[in-house]
Amino acid sequence: MVWIYGVGMGDFLLHLVLDVIRFLAYDGAWSKVKDTATTNADLAVANRIIGSVEQDVTLDMAGAAMATLVWLLHGDNWMWAQYENLTPEDQDAYMEMVDETLAAWDEKAAEEAAEDEEAAADMEEAEEEMEEVADEEMPADEEDVDAEAEEEI
Repeated sequence: MVWIYGVGMGDFLLHLVLDVIRFLAYDGAWSKVKDTATTNADLAVANRIIGSVEQDVTLDMAGAAMATLVWLLHGDNWMWAQYENLTPEDQDAYMEMVDETLAAWDEKAAEEAAEDEEAAADMEEAEEEMEEVADEEMPADEEDVDAEAEEEI
């Protein structure tokens, strides 16, 4: 749990602070690039800062992608090792919690399926009513339409 909450949240907070600093550096450098009164030396420094920030962000994204792939490949084994490290009583309690969670998910899925079936039945009923109303209001043929038009005139 320390790895998930402690290290994970610590990493998140660290990157949040770094991203704010990067944003401020990038914004400041970009304003120097856009400023027409900037000297060539300042422009070179600003371009180097922009390039460094872009490279830093790219490397962070690659690192995050790698960490995600590692978790996907080894997450099951890591969780199994955590389970095996528990005492037998804690293992039983964990399995009870898992069973309760799965039962709750099954109940929720059954409720949602029933609601979906009810909604589909209501939709079919509404479509049938619309067809009936449309059939009642539609004239039988063009002659009826022409006769109704003449009556109105």
